[in-house]
Amino acid sequence: MSVLRPIPSIDPIRCDPSSLFAACDLGSNDVESLFCSLDTVRQECSKGSLAEVLTIPEQLLGDYSQQRSTSSLFQILQVARNIREAVDRVVLLGDGITHGIRLLLRTCCHPFHNELSRGDRGGRPRLTFAPYPIDNDSFEGLLDLLLAPASNTDLLDRWSVLAIDSCGTSLDAAAASRVLLARLTERTHAEHSALGFHFHPLAHHDAPLMRFARALGYSDTFELPERSGGHLIFSAAGLVPASIVGIDVVRLLEGAAAMSRRFRESPPHLNPVLQFVGACRISQQRFTLEQRHFQSNHLSLAGLGNWYRSLEMQQRPLQAPQSNRVPIIDRYSSFDSTLIHLKVSHSRRDRLRLPPMDRTSDELDRFVGSFWQDLPEAFASVESLRCKSLGQPSVNLLIEQIDEYSVGQLLQLFSLSFLMEHAIHFPNETF
Repeated sequence: MSVLRPIPSIDPIRCDPSSLFAACDLGSNDVESLFCSLDTVRQECSKGSLAEVLTIPEQLLGDYSQQRSTSSLFQILQVARNIREAVDRVVLLGDGITHGIRLLLRTCCHPFHNELSRGDRGGRPRLTFAPYPIDNDSFEGLLDLLLAPASNTDLLDRWSVLAIDSCGTSLDAAAASRVLLARLTERTHAEHSALGFHFHPLAHHDAPLMRFARALGYSDTFELPERSGGHLIFSAAGLVPASIVGIDVVRLLEGAAAMSRRFRESPPHLNPVLQFVGACRISQQRFTLEQRHFQSNHLSLAGLGNWYRSLEMQQRPLQAPQSNRVPIIDRYSSFDSTLIHLKVSHSRRDRLRLPPMDRTSDELDRFVGSFWQDLPEAFASVESLRCKSLGQPSVNLLIEQIDEYSVGQLLQLFSLSFLMEHAIHFPNETF
């Protein structure tokens, strides 16, 4: 999104668990003991089998800097450029990884990217998400959109398929790809061998989708790492579609790499990953709250909860014993979860103010001149007051602004927190 923005700081994200610690009556000795135990886990994560996942962003950037044209990141950027110049719509067919890609699109692109003309999109294609899980009527609707009468010689009418199977065992991606490729062949009146640039599978080497692509002779493929998890957003599965729509994936990786360094080097009381994991651990132990509910003053982060839940599906569920459960304060509300409040300080665009209006007199008059982004807090909704009155445990994540660098840090923060929680719950297992 090409708009002028202030230069972000090196560390645009801070974690503030103080309110949760205070609600649990944790003294300084308790907090120090908590961080000491987490620091031990951190050291094990940094040098053990999890180190590979930890260093993925740094490895991609290092290879790109030193080897450039032979690096994986260069290949990703080149393929994305070829797709960008060949079609005006990319159909993304994938599994849970699509939640992360949707989040990247919402946070790092124009809010109405797909509705803009190609010129206003900077020559970048629209990104259309195929329904997942596959639904017959929704998929037929997608085919109606793609196969509307048009001239295939016009760039604006051309589309391609980006198929992703992050788990490596699903038949859904291969089956849906077969349907889409069959319709694409009908549309272009060409054999499969002539459609190489139209179909790009991303999967594990032995995944059904990859076997399907090799059987048809497609060589423009990306093999995903065998280990699944949140880090796949920083592999070709996330970076190819992100680059296609114009997201600065180098900056995204730099943010993720910076969070990895903060995880390894920052002292526990200044380490956002350890602070976040520590707060969630205390919430689990004191309140038996395993679920997390995300709330933000920035609409682009609304999909963060879906991506976070997809991580829970990709990793072994971290369930507390049923015998440790306590009664929920209000079973008809969302108060059976820890509230993760993401506070964004600066907007990407010029800040809107609530203007005065002649011949009107209502409850909005006292907010005249207030910045739009501050209005939800000024309104002090009934729901937020209920959260305070019921003492819902909450953790604050403070974000200076939304851009590729801060989003890279944010996604890596949650990825690393999952690695730590996995190591805590299953110390004898490798990730």
